[in-house]
Amino acid sequence: MLKSNVLIIFLFLSFVSNGQESISFLGGSYSNTNSKIDFTIGETVIKTYNSGFYNLSQGFHQSNWSLISVEENVPNFEATVFPNPTSDFLNISTKKFQNVNYRIFDVKSNLIATGLLLSYETQIQVNHFLSGTYFLTLYSNSKKLKVFQLYKL
Repeated sequence: MLKSNVLIIFLFLSFVSNGQESISFLGGSYSNTNSKIDFTIGETVIKTYNSGFYNLSQGFHQSNWSLISVEENVPNFEATVFPNPTSDFLNISTKKFQNVNYRIFDVKSNLIATGLLLSYETQIQVNHFLSGTYFLTLYSNSKKLKVFQLYKL
């Protein structure tokens, strides 16, 4: 009886496991109130698969992250883009829309769409875009005003 109880406990404990773990010779983890980064040296990522909110990459270290950013080249130019992430359309809202155009690029810097802002709020259809990350850049007279990083569901 005692042997069978010990065997059952041993089998139970052998099924308990930890999440992602890697053994490497160098790496680290840094965090502050806004972000966290983990890294290891010597691991190469051969292929990354992206499906909606999930990322799968070959290799030991597979972190879950998302980054949405705004690059302000002209700080006094105010504009907002919403919803982000989106699936069907984007709205660009700004008080100064005259002579402002937009360009949308994919992560490989391919130009996907262009247009002119026609009113205080301009809507752009994106339902035909593939899921992924895009960069919407606002220009006025060839001067870059703002860059928004967007995610298409």
